[in-house]
Amino acid sequence: AIATRGKVPAGLLFRVTDLAAPKGKELLYLSESWGGDSSLSERQGDWTTGLRMGDRDWVLTTRATDTYLQQHRPLLAWVMGGIAIVITGLIQLLLIGINGRMSEIKRTNEAVNASLDNLFNYANVPIIVWDSTNKITRFSREFELLTGRSAEAVIGKDISLTFPDTDINSHLKLFKTSFSSEQWESLELPVLHVNGTISTVLWNVSAILGDDASPVATIAQGYDITARKLLENELQQEMTERQLAQETAESANIAKSQFLANMSHEIRTPMNGVLGMTQLLEMTELTPKQQGYTANLKL
Repeated sequence: AIATRGKVPAGLLFRVTDLAAPKGKELLYLSESWGGDSSLSERQGDWTTGLRMGDRDWVLTTRATDTYLQQHRPLLAWVMGGIAIVITGLIQLLLIGINGRMSEIKRTNEAVNASLDNLFNYANVPIIVWDSTNKITRFSREFELLTGRSAEAVIGKDISLTFPDTDINSHLKLFKTSFSSEQWESLELPVLHVNGTISTVLWNVSAILGDDASPVATIAQGYDITARKLLENELQQEMTERQLAQETAESANIAKSQFLANMSHEIRTPMNGVLGMTQLLEMTELTPKQQGYTANLKL
């Protein structure tokens, strides 16, 4: 309608149909004043030509109203044909432009897909994509190395096979939240290797949105921090051992001080009694030998 507005005399009507379309959806365009009969019916005097739209064949039908026929009957044959040719040309130009745009979009999509393939093949971090049913759709080379599984073996499988059995339900619950457009950053989750070893991976997770801005899939990029976690655990263990050794030494010093304090009290009390008795003994008559003994006790 936009392509013909102002370029076609009043009284000429147009209809575009796709006869290969499902029943009830054949009509693509119809002039408002086409008439009260069926939109797909033909009548004597209609002029029809074919249009090619990609791999689809469209049909353009031109019809003149009764008023137009009365006013232009002498010139009707060549006018109708000429107008139809003009309209056909305009529509063909429009279709050529649409086809060119579609080809450009297709080339752009192919380039984007190629870039994504390169990203998945050569990224130095594990990347995984899963759909709304938790089925894996993309699996990078680094993720293959991390899990010991090939992409061919996991595509279409449930994402739970990449995680340990412990706490798997809580992991899946977290994954479902990505479909509410929630993003996670620096989320630690374990990843299971086929040989049974478990790696700790730091994840960044985000939803992939469709044309209507609703989530259609989830993409996660991870960073293997297993070595760092082992080092952190070793350092924590060493700090714990040092703290325990320090607490043990402090306890020993306290026990030593208490022991010496107790021993000092236990020894000093009887010694005071001995010294007191020695002083009393010196106040009595002693032989020179006894006086020597008492003097030695006071040293």
